[in-house]
Amino acid sequence: MGSIMLLSRESANYAFHQVIINMQIEMDSTVKDTSETVEAKEKQNAHQNDIAPSTLMADSMGKGCTADQNGDEAEELLTIQDIIDNDESCRQTARVLLGAQDSSVCTYPEGYKPRQALFACLTCASDPEKNEAGICYGCSLHCHDGHNIVELFTKRRFRCDCGNSKFQANCTLFEEKDILNKNNSYNHNFAGLFCVCKKAYPCEETDETMHQCVACEDWFHLSHLDENCATVAEERENAGKQDFSLLCKDCATRL
Repeated sequence: MGSIMLLSRESANYAFHQVIINMQIEMDSTVKDTSETVEAKEKQNAHQNDIAPSTLMADSMGKGCTADQNGDEAEELLTIQDIIDNDESCRQTARVLLGAQDSSVCTYPEGYKPRQALFACLTCASDPEKNEAGICYGCSLHCHDGHNIVELFTKRRFRCDCGNSKFQANCTLFEEKDILNKNNSYNHNFAGLFCVCKKAYPCEETDETMHQCVACEDWFHLSHLDENCATVAEERENAGKQDFSLLCKDCATRL
């Protein structure tokens, strides 16, 4: 197995997980609405059932366990603060992914952006493994609303493909585009596949966090590259030290 490198840097690579697409649109109202709804629900329950108003049953949020009437099974409780913290985490993820991107515009006129959140549309791609294409955040919301969208996190030096020769339909946000973006780079991520295992995300076989190579920008399960690398990364993450970045074995060989 080739060498795997974990490179120290000022900011960590964030765990790859699904983007909440409408987070930017509803960012300002989510916490307020959630808090008011939960608070009203708790006050009602406290009055009727004489329970503490500072807690909420976790199963009302779609997770946790429910105790029987004798209290034989432990109940998982979720506080309002837990809900707010979770929402803030989602908002931070949206800020990292989307930055200052405007959800109402196509980024094509901005050229090959230094870095932007990208998506692939498997609905519009007849053969995504041979005809890879990437679209910007705005196009994912407007031109491909309701489609099978794959979230690719961020990639560098990429220009939005929406509406060019890779698609049958025009871009609804910006129609005047070249036939192809010749300087774009593609990999199997644009077909919805990741890592050397070439599986979709999320992978049904493992819930392991994926990390993005800083060179090729593919995503990897570290255990699929090198067990020692995965162990070191897990130890650092558990210690709250996510100050590393990944350079996969192929890129380490080439560089």
